[in-house]
Parts: sequence; structure tokens; C-alpha cells
Amino acid sequence: TQLTMRTFHTGGSASADDITQGLPRVQELFEARTPKGASPIAESDGRITIDETEKSKKVILTPDNGDEPHVYPVLKRATLLVEDGQHVTVGQPLQVGTLDPKEIMRVQGAREVQKYLVGGVQGVYRSQGVPIHDKHIEVIVRQMLRKVTVVDHGDTPLLP
Repeated sequence: TQLTMRTFHTGGSASADDITQGLPRVQELFEARTPKGASPIAESDGRITIDETEKSKKVILTPDNGDEPHVYPVLKRATLLVEDGQHVTVGQPLQVGTLDPKEIMRVQGAREVQKYLVGGVQGVYRSQGVPIHDKHIEVIVRQMLRKVTVVDHGDTPLLP
């Protein structure tokens, strides 16, 4: 891979551990796996309430439009990125941690998940000093998102 090739071109100045440490993250992003301890994201604009008991912690999002509140159970030791009474917007992470690409797709759509995947992969490569133009990663991400499943075929008079 490009990260491994980098050691050859730099004369071995970068250790193999430095170069390959980011590859599991790249693999996780390209395979769109749900990361362990993924941070929940706000499903709508609204106000946050934090419900903390001795055994559990919950972040409750009351949507501005009056819909049913969303309850997000979080680990008691999790570091929250939101405070009680804070207003949040759609897609805003609620705790520290990596995001689940499937959740971003469900809540915000294809464009936002594309940005997240490209940014995540670029972050790994740039942290190792490997410059890659966005277009190369965008080609892979576009291929990842090109297939869809038709959930409801609908009813149209336009086709015979």
C-alpha cells in the first residue's frame, strides 16, 4: 500500500510500526464497520437533557418540532460533548468517540457520510506525512455508495 511504500522512498527513516498503525482505521472506514463505542449523533435539532443515575447515563434529545424525544444510552464514564439544556443540530456528535458511518448515512445522508469517510482516511494518511489527493479516496467512496436497496417501489403511472 501507499503507507508501506513510503518507508522505501524515505530510506526506512519511518519505522514500520509508525506507518502501519493507521491501517486498521483506514480498513474500518472503507469497510464501513460500526466502531466499538461509537458516538451517538443527534437525529434532529433540539434541546439536550442529561439523565444520570448511579448505574446509567442517558442523553435525551427533545426535538424542536415536537416529535417524540430520542433517548441515547451512553456509558457512565463516557465524555459528553453536550451539556444539559444545550441546543444541538442534526448530526452533531453527543459524546467523544468515532462516528458510525451507517448512522451518518441514516441521519444526514450520502453527502455527509462521503465527507466523513474522505476526511477520516485523509486524517490517517496525513498523520503519517503521506499526501494523497482527495480525488483518489473519493473514487473509492463513490464506489462504496453506488449500490442501493429499493425499500418501497412506489406506484407510478409513468412506466407500463
